[in-house]
Amino acid sequence: MFNACIQIKVGKKVVYEGVHPTDTDVTFSVKSLTEIAEKKKGRVNLTKKTLEDTWHVQDIIERAKEQHDLDIDEKDALEVLEYLDSHYSAELGINWEIIDIAINNVICD
Repeated sequence: MFNACIQIKVGKKVVYEGVHPTDTDVTFSVKSLTEIAEKKKGRVNLTKKTLEDTWHVQDIIERAKEQHDLDIDEKDALEVLEYLDSHYSAELGINWEIIDIAINNVICD
C-alpha cells in the first residue's frame, strides 16, 4: 500500500490536490480530470473547504467591449485583474460594477 499524490493544474493554478491510498497504479481519464477541474473551478473547493470566485481575462476583455466599447488585449485585461487584486475590498467583493470601475481606472485614465 502506498499513497498516490495527485495535483491538477490549469495553467499555474492548482485546481485539485489530493492523496489517495492505493496498492495499484492510479489512472485518471481526461474526462475525470476535467470533471474534477470543473468542480474546483471558481466555486466551492471541497478539499480546501473554501469558496472562491474566479475572474478570467476573457471576462474583462468582453466587459470592456460590451460596456465601454473598448478593444483591449490580454495584457490590458491582466492589468485590470492586477488592479482588482491590489484594490480588493472584502466588503464590496468583485462584481461587474467594480470591474467597470477598474477598467475605467486602468484603461481609460
